Amino acid sequence: MNCCHCTARQTGNTFLFLFPGAGITFYNVGSGTIPLETPRPLTSLPSRGPVLEILHCQSGMAVWHGDGETGKREEAQPDAACILSPGAFSLRLLDAADTTKDNVGADRGIQTDSGFQAGGGFQGFRLLADLGALADNPPALLADTPVFNRFLPAVSEILAKRGAEKPLSLAPVIFQEPEESDHIFSGFYGHEEPFYTACCRLKALELFLFLSRFFARTGTPDCGHREAGAYPPEQIRLVRQIHDELIHNLDRRITIEDLSRQYLMNPTTLKAMFKSVYGTSLAAHVKEHRMERAAELLLETGDSMAQIARAVGYESQSKFTTAFKEFYQMLPTEYRRQHKRDAAGTRAGRNGHGR
Repeated sequence: MNCCHCTARQTGNTFLFLFPGAGITFYNVGSGTIPLETPRPLTSLPSRGPVLEILHCQSGMAVWHGDGETGKREEAQPDAACILSPGAFSLRLLDAADTTKDNVGADRGIQTDSGFQAGGGFQGFRLLADLGALADNPPALLADTPVFNRFLPAVSEILAKRGAEKPLSLAPVIFQEPEESDHIFSGFYGHEEPFYTACCRLKALELFLFLSRFFARTGTPDCGHREAGAYPPEQIRLVRQIHDELIHNLDRRITIEDLSRQYLMNPTTLKAMFKSVYGTSLAAHVKEHRMERAAELLLETGDSMAQIARAVGYESQSKFTTAFKEFYQMLPTEYRRQHKRDAAGTRAGRNGHGR
């Protein structure tokens, strides 16, 4: 099996051929269109598709405005945008004819506009799976399972029904990453050769298996599914400004009412937009950042509990302690003691091996 691992230098993207019928592109896009491209075909045989697209957002944001190749947008809301935020992924069907037309007479692979724009930076991956090619020649590890000849085609049928009134290659279906699949998506990132290719292939198979099992169990695309809110791009930028203000001022208690007055936005609309963009409520999102910052301060400083509580926006040390225990399942004093003990043990082990 030949492996193509090449970089699209003009966009800073990296493509990896996984196995016949599947390839993955890792994106690092500062701004502008997120291209749907592979520098080689997914399969050397005529595709009988369709092609399943899985786009995952690791950080930043992807804003979907419509079919970039045809210039189409959803007729109901021509200025609307669907949002792929960190920890979210989308599923979409691409017509096999669209993905193979560039292959005629040239080994060009897929090179079209995805309809996604990077919203202030985007890092993530796009996994393309030619379901027909995979059914004809499944990877060995899943060859004896019904993943490629029954379950993934069923997933494509479900997605097709959701978009029955729209052409394929239009609206993606956006999901918030289920907790049970977090290790799968995170496992695509951070590998180096000689393990990079093997890890990506294994994770791709694991992701196919997860999607197949979930859809077989539920029969609906509902694994944390959320209909992406449709908002004008300027409102999306506003929500990102609000997010940045909150995260850079964790020591302050900024209320919804404060933000509503400052940004001239109805509180209900603000909360709905924030959840659509970031996948969780504003309060839960900020609390998560407060707790993560508190954990950093516990390990990196000698500050007292009262000082750390104030640094992350709690005037009451007891309320901070309660919130921290709810989040980490241990008191902040226990967290500091345990992690420092673990770190000391690791250092001692290294020194012992060095003798």
